[in-house]
Amino acid sequence: MWCDEEKEATRPGSHPSVRRLVSPGKRTGQARLTPRNGEGDISAPKRLPSLVNSEVLEEPPDGGTDGLVSGSRCDKRRRRRVNSAANRSQLCTIPRSGLAIGLPLRALFRVRLRCRTFECRYQGHGVRVLLLDEGFASGALTARGLRRAGCTVDVIAATGGTGSCPGTGGTWRLAPRVGDPRLIEVLDAAVRRSRCDVVFPVTEPLQWLVWDQRPTWEVSVYPQVEGPHRAARRDKQRMSELVAGVGVTIPRQLPVSSRADVDRAVRELGLPIVIKGSVGRGGNATHVCSTLGAVQSATQQLARRLIPAFAQAHIAGSTYLAGGVFDRGRPLRFYAGVKSVQFPRRVGPAAEMRSSNDATLSELARRVFAAAEVSGLASIDLVRDARGTFHFLELNPRPWGSMEAAVRAGVDLFDVLVRLWRSESIVPRLDFRSDMRTPVFPLYLLAHPCWFSGRAARAILPDVRRAFTLARDEPALAWHMLHRLSRVCVNW
Repeated sequence: MWCDEEKEATRPGSHPSVRRLVSPGKRTGQARLTPRNGEGDISAPKRLPSLVNSEVLEEPPDGGTDGLVSGSRCDKRRRRRVNSAANRSQLCTIPRSGLAIGLPLRALFRVRLRCRTFECRYQGHGVRVLLLDEGFASGALTARGLRRAGCTVDVIAATGGTGSCPGTGGTWRLAPRVGDPRLIEVLDAAVRRSRCDVVFPVTEPLQWLVWDQRPTWEVSVYPQVEGPHRAARRDKQRMSELVAGVGVTIPRQLPVSSRADVDRAVRELGLPIVIKGSVGRGGNATHVCSTLGAVQSATQQLARRLIPAFAQAHIAGSTYLAGGVFDRGRPLRFYAGVKSVQFPRRVGPAAEMRSSNDATLSELARRVFAAAEVSGLASIDLVRDARGTFHFLELNPRPWGSMEAAVRAGVDLFDVLVRLWRSESIVPRLDFRSDMRTPVFPLYLLAHPCWFSGRAARAILPDVRRAFTLARDEPALAWHMLHRLSRVCVNW
């Protein structure tokens, strides 16, 4: 594809009535020959089709000088090869009709893959990704991990506000928040501009936006989720029922859509009780209530936010996380650990993870991911009671905030995800280092237990060093990341 702005370049020794249009942004582009206005007596140059669809050579007028025309920077070297009698056997020369154009055979047989199927169009070149997030740390971790895996990643954060920053391996920009009708227009323009291979929404609201709007680029969205599973992913209560159908234990749950339902739930499930929204993240729709008044307040709060609520039996115990990279429910890479510190306490995401290689947990997690037919990066939360039984809490079909803990435990997440996009053969590797503690930035800065134990003080120095390195090497990007984070704090 030629850029709108083309520059003129005439090769020394070529016919004066022929010019070459070269795309300035393309390092190895093909050449186009067109007659110069007002020069020569050519009406229409003959078109000489090459062996690949992406190249068309044109023959200049009779009497031209033999030579090689190319859009690459190796023209001089190739002209020497044309003039060398020893290499003429390697050239394909068009019979003389004024000008003979010689091309190395390997150039003629260079085929650019243009398969439009999702599974194989990325083979043979780097994947260009348009990552859609809402400014959370998980989105930044995913973008940087994909760039380390060789992808070009453009990031659009639906945080509200404006601003963009070109960075190493892609651009970062802000966009209207989810729910703003302008957002889908911004995404449409970004997809056309970036010509991406994969559109990767990394939060549930953005995934649902794509499902509801059904844009023309929906075929490029990853992961592709079939209709029956979309309903379960929109409703935590329905997902729990799906998981219970494959033999995984879940806490008992009851509806709380009315005052009578609330009284019944408290009577049958006892106190404390968990009031949970059918949608929510980061613990913002989960309440552990110890009194009837707290239960009523939680249900009213969720009702004001138009979030359907249900009640779950409270299970005292540690919260565990299991996640990895999956292909239609089959695990390719796997990690599991206990949330040794949570923020907010008891209901929030992990502020510190400790890896745990538990066979029972691994088996239950695989059953859950297979039932939900998960593809890509995803995690689940479970709680372990005093008897050692694991109970499923929720599925997060997206990158999660404590992925850094999995990476430090030796789990290769992003390289495998890119290989999955390219339809490469991947051998599952489900082992990881056990009993590794990892503070999760930035939540460990807000969690008191991390400071009381001294682990926050030990972790903050490397994080500050990385922040200063980013500010020194890419100050514009550092400022943009700070802007993103401030927007998240305001929105949250």
